[in-house]
Amino acid sequence: MELQRLQHIAQCLQRDLDYHSKRLARAIPGYARRFGPSLKLYPKPYLVKNLRTDAAFKLSPSGQLTFNAAGIRLFHRPIDEKEAAGLLPSDLADTARQIAVEQLIVHELDHVSTGLITFDDVQALKAIAGSNTLGEIDLRADVSAAQICARLEMFRAEERGVANYASRLQQQLLVMGAYAFPAFRAPSDKPHKRQRFLGLAMMSARINGFLSRGAKLESNELPIDTAIYPQIDIATGRVLLFAFGPERFLWGNATEIDPAYLAKTCDGLDKEPFERSVGRAARILREVGPATNPVADSSAQAVAGGQRG
Repeated sequence: MELQRLQHIAQCLQRDLDYHSKRLARAIPGYARRFGPSLKLYPKPYLVKNLRTDAAFKLSPSGQLTFNAAGIRLFHRPIDEKEAAGLLPSDLADTARQIAVEQLIVHELDHVSTGLITFDDVQALKAIAGSNTLGEIDLRADVSAAQICARLEMFRAEERGVANYASRLQQQLLVMGAYAFPAFRAPSDKPHKRQRFLGLAMMSARINGFLSRGAKLESNELPIDTAIYPQIDIATGRVLLFAFGPERFLWGNATEIDPAYLAKTCDGLDKEPFERSVGRAARILREVGPATNPVADSSAQAVAGGQRG
């Protein structure tokens, strides 16, 4: 995709984020606090250029945000390849490319909101806080991108309702899983990336279940857009899930599953069809247990304890 077209998509996204800012703030908890300041501080039209750096974007002293076309084109490569092979119709490929641009930009805007602005900032965080912290931050930025872009698609189409939101959110996760995963890869020597990708597959599995039940949550079930960050031990098959709603909390105790199955799931995240990874993620979630609200569970246990006394 030509630079001019990439920049046009970026600036249309910026316009829509501004136009729908109040609706986004009502629909997404914490949106105004996380994104409002950066959108006001950096109102200049977003630029897309070929940057001579590995950074996904740069912020100039004057407040100009410029996004790196290299990262966008890397995201686009699997889409282009499927289209060229006749596996993806051109209209769907164009839609996927636009979604990819918007996802990448909103992901980076989330990093701006948390103060991760330069490439050195990211490297310092990883060196001091560890790769798991970076994986967690990236996972939350992925989920913010999926939530915001799904809501924007709804607003553009004048859609309402939780079922439409679930479908739009599922579309965003599909683009991530089908194209971002093979583009950006999650090798075995980067477990934080595997955990991040597995968390997104788990979110997609939960949305599948939600839609199959007629867009209804079960008793005390977490919202469908709850971010999930799994921490895993491939050797033992132990899985520990953290979720964000928006505060960070532990989702149940550590669970042991078949180590070979866990390894196969992680090995396939960036190589096999996303739907297969989602199916495997669903099985892992079933073994871990229900995605229930820990506050509600604690209240219920307290009441039960009082009755027993």
